[in-house]
Amino acid sequence: KMIVIAKSLALDINGITSENRDVIPVGIDLVKFSPRKNSNLKKSLGEQNYKGIIGTVARLSKEKYLDYILQLANIMRDYFFIIVGDGPEEKSLKGKTKELNLENIQFAGFRKNTEEYYNIFDAFILSSKMEGTPISIIEAMASGALILTSNEEMSRYLGEYKKELIFDYGNPADLAGKVARIMSW
Repeated sequence: KMIVIAKSLALDINGITSENRDVIPVGIDLVKFSPRKNSNLKKSLGEQNYKGIIGTVARLSKEKYLDYILQLANIMRDYFFIIVGDGPEEKSLKGKTKELNLENIQFAGFRKNTEEYYNIFDAFILSSKMEGTPISIIEAMASGALILTSNEEMSRYLGEYKKELIFDYGNPADLAGKVARIMSW
């Protein structure tokens, strides 16, 4: 038998059927990733003049489509954006941030204390087009952040709000509208 973390994984492997595949979802530490106030980190960021904090935690690589978050930050200059993580696209993303003159975005780099960042995010965006079961979105949900994703696989966790919380690529203005609406909830 093959063990996978999401039903959608291993469907394209010859010989793997639902009979010889078991799904064991990812587990996370709900004590570590739980809603709590973290005003010290928030104050240290100096973001007090913004309407809210929108963040993501991801490996900075092409498949994560973090350029989309830069496009969103360009449209929503009255919100503060934090990208936590590092990877091969870091230099390129920072260069684009400078080109766009985005002062409302911060690259926090690799962090072992991601739970502290989730707790200051008013909204969390998963910008990758495809994921199996993204641990970052589960951690963000456990931490109490509002979630926005293009990942249909995650829709089962989003309940009645999934139409507002799942976005289509190619229209950052539409996503900006969704962010503004959910931030007013």
